[in-house]
Amino acid sequence: MAIPKKPAPKSKQAVQGKPKPIPANKGRAPIVSPVSAQAETPRSELAAAPILRPIGRPPAPGDFTKATLSLRLNDVLWLDQLSIDIRKTTGQICDRGAVLRGLLSGIREAGISLDLQRCSTEEEIASDIKARLCII
Repeated sequence: MAIPKKPAPKSKQAVQGKPKPIPANKGRAPIVSPVSAQAETPRSELAAAPILRPIGRPPAPGDFTKATLSLRLNDVLWLDQLSIDIRKTTGQICDRGAVLRGLLSGIREAGISLDLQRCSTEEEIASDIKARLCII
């Protein structure tokens, strides 16, 4: 004769019918957009409320659009060394983005005709640009 198994004891919350609360953000500060916080919070509470950090990157100044790109390590090192050289010479900070924007603007404004439609790889583009700049 088989011995019947005892049913598992129910938790106190299951007996009472209350769902178990899930800790929100596990003790970290809430991430809330300041705009949404101001829209829902009365003015008197805003003065005493802690300053919340904005979500995401700050907006790009002027007519810039933010873009993310992947570079090879040697390209990053080259850009960093160029930035260091510019800072040593001029005393001005010139980051990687400024160097890349300057290179692109210089090529575009110089009127260098880059017929790159026939290029299908990065190496072909680099070779074509080297040939047009007469640096082979």
